Amino acid sequence: MSRSLLFRAIVAIAFPICAAFPQVVDFPGPDLQLHPVGAFDGADLIVVWEAFRGEASDVLGARLRLNNQLLDSTPIVISGAERNQADPALAWLSPCFLCVWDDCRNHSFDIYAARMGTGGTVLDRQGIPVRCSGNAAQFPTVAAGDSDFFVIWQETPPDSASRVCGARVSVSGSVKDTVPIRLSQGVGRQCAPKLAYDRDNRNFGIVWEQHSQEDDSVRVFGVRVSAGGVLLDSQPIRFCLNASNQTAPSIAWYGGGEHVHGFLAVWQDDRTDTAAIYGTRLTGDFAVQDTPGRRLYGSALTQASPMIAEDHWYGDLVWDFMLVWQERQGNGFWGIRYGYVSEGQLLRAFGATTLDSSDLITPFYVHAAGSFSPVLAVDRAVFARESTSVCRFPADIEIEGVGPMPSVRAPSVQLVKVAPSVADRSCRVTWYTEHATPVRVQLVDALGRVAVERIQGLLESGVQGVVLDVGELPAGAYFARVIGTGVSGVARLVVRR
Repeated sequence: MSRSLLFRAIVAIAFPICAAFPQVVDFPGPDLQLHPVGAFDGADLIVVWEAFRGEASDVLGARLRLNNQLLDSTPIVISGAERNQADPALAWLSPCFLCVWDDCRNHSFDIYAARMGTGGTVLDRQGIPVRCSGNAAQFPTVAAGDSDFFVIWQETPPDSASRVCGARVSVSGSVKDTVPIRLSQGVGRQCAPKLAYDRDNRNFGIVWEQHSQEDDSVRVFGVRVSAGGVLLDSQPIRFCLNASNQTAPSIAWYGGGEHVHGFLAVWQDDRTDTAAIYGTRLTGDFAVQDTPGRRLYGSALTQASPMIAEDHWYGDLVWDFMLVWQERQGNGFWGIRYGYVSEGQLLRAFGATTLDSSDLITPFYVHAAGSFSPVLAVDRAVFARESTSVCRFPADIEIEGVGPMPSVRAPSVQLVKVAPSVADRSCRVTWYTEHATPVRVQLVDALGRVAVERIQGLLESGVQGVVLDVGELPAGAYFARVIGTGVSGVARLVVRR
């Protein structure tokens, strides 16, 4: 069997209706492609992956337009140095992407990086040595701050357990911390780090799993580091006080302006009969809000490898997360499931399309924001799997709590917008329909309750609109939902007082 990277587009409309478009892009290149990641520069997506070419692996990439047009029929070689380059990660900070990976060109595991321009040009052909110490430095990840990238990784000195370290890299390609910042503490193995950037406090929130040498338990810990590279927490903070094992953590940030801000951390938890996805909210100063851990999805099926990312921002205000994870189906196959999280609760889960492979699927989430036809925003999950053919969505997709969706077709309602997006008295909801359709317009709160509803009846095709009175609604986040035949359209509204 050949392994290929497949790129699935998921239309990002919120609770409680969701649509999935059967758009799958098969990335070009060698047969064996692993560990895909992606980032978005405001115009195009870049996806990078580890590819085996002969007996060694390299880091390759390709650009993708938001309409799923693949711009590179031949993969971009980001690093083709001697021996193996593996486990890439990617972030965008204008004017460049930074791709990082672990590299064996020096006969040891080192961390290298390369900048990429918006046209896919690799700016550092020989790579930037971020950490070359002779220790085993592996599994890097990267996030963008205001002016620098922050790269973190797992490092294992001789005769010692692994630890989490980090270093800042400027957009000019210079490594600002030639002596890495040690982030984790303790005697047990510390590994699988992830990070997110708090744009309000200008801090990075970092999370990892920590293995105890006493009882073989695994816990989730984290710290904050300032954008200037200063460690802000003298001792790592434990995220969950439950006695269960917590592994595979991921973290994202939300908030901004005058609104509540903080982090959401998620992980794989074994407190139930089968592994499940749990999480906790954290304030900007890393105070844990849900110390027992909060179960985000109540399924009896095994859930693994969660990825959380901020979703749908307005200016500098981030209100939601998109959560992606893998789920083992009753037939033994793995599928991708995703959902939207608000205020620490999963609003609704979607997907779990069963793939024709029993191999492990590892999702990676990348957000692509912007207004374009036929939807306002698109979220994409990248994953690798073994298959003899290109993966397709089945004709019917089972959606949790909703039932089978009809076969995917052009939606009757498109381009739903709300103006103003932050309102205290009234707002205007507009939409576009390709054909005459009966329409209902609703405002739905974060719990899925209909707060306002207008039945418009049968409307002709084209741009339509209605003004809704929100003067009596409590402050908070709402979803303007326009329901036509087939798929609905959704946009976000914030009511303030």
